[in-house]
Amino acid sequence: MSRTRLFVVDDNHGTLGEALRAASALGQFVTTTAMTMAEADAIMQAEGPFDIALVDLGLPDGSGVDLLRRWSVQYPGMPCIAYTVFEDDATLFSALAAGATGYILKGQTGDSLCAHLVTAKLGEPVISPSIARRVLAYFRGGAPSKAPVAPESDAAALSPREAEVLALVARGLTISEVAEQLTLSVNTIRTHVKGAYAKLGVHSRTGALREAQRLGLLDG
Repeated sequence: MSRTRLFVVDDNHGTLGEALRAASALGQFVTTTAMTMAEADAIMQAEGPFDIALVDLGLPDGSGVDLLRRWSVQYPGMPCIAYTVFEDDATLFSALAAGATGYILKGQTGDSLCAHLVTAKLGEPVISPSIARRVLAYFRGGAPSKAPVAPESDAAALSPREAEVLALVARGLTISEVAEQLTLSVNTIRTHVKGAYAKLGVHSRTGALREAQRLGLLDG
């Protein structure tokens, strides 16, 4: 049986390692990795298309949504799965509208990720249970009153990493906890927090919470 070629695009060493361990545990996946959009595009042009692409949405040089949009057109037969910490409607529907064939939240077990990859290999859409419930609730009219559109213009001024850090800070995590979760240095997280605060005109965690809620960066 031929091995399935998996392409993982993620700059987070912790979650990237989780994905690689899950894939290798199956014994039938061969994995290629990239940590930026530029690197991912170069590899895809040289070696693609792959059997499955697992794409983080918060990359250092842009949004993984742009990769999903391009690759869904260029390689329509390749399953492209969003792999992210974001649970808000705006990010979810933006990724699906861009052509994502799945939406998987980070932080799950390796076994769960393996199961999703096996399903994707069979050509079936994959989606985390909590995200599936949000989609069903939205179309049944029971979701929060947020339209499935891209974040507001001032949110677009944030880099994907700034938005990711802002969401975690707004949820109550300390700078050290955010650094540990994203496998980045404390100084790097402080830089992202400072940049996000400056762009949004806030000066405290309370202000960050208010802005994160307004911009749809928090679940519900």
